[in-house]
Amino acid sequence: MYEIQSQIYEKTAQRLSDAMGDECFFSGSIEFTDEDVECRMLVTVMAYHRNADGADGGYKVVDDLVPIWWEFHTFIDGQECINDFDFGILKSFIIA
Repeated sequence: MYEIQSQIYEKTAQRLSDAMGDECFFSGSIEFTDEDVECRMLVTVMAYHRNADGADGGYKVVDDLVPIWWEFHTFIDGQECINDFDFGILKSFIIA
């Protein structure tokens, strides 16, 4: 089994956050390569936001992320590897 490391969670969180933007609903896929591992996430989520204050004014942050459906696939040398991806860990990289 392929053990998902924190850098993959970080990359997944960043790409998912970028794809969602300020929207409350996202359904799609994100893909990237981390060293020798190709990663693909198919996901449908509801995002709940709250307003936050910053030095440059107000902005929205994700307050909760509720998965409707998700799949996380890892491939090494073109072969899919079972992995231990945990959506709860991903949430901890996204929720402010």
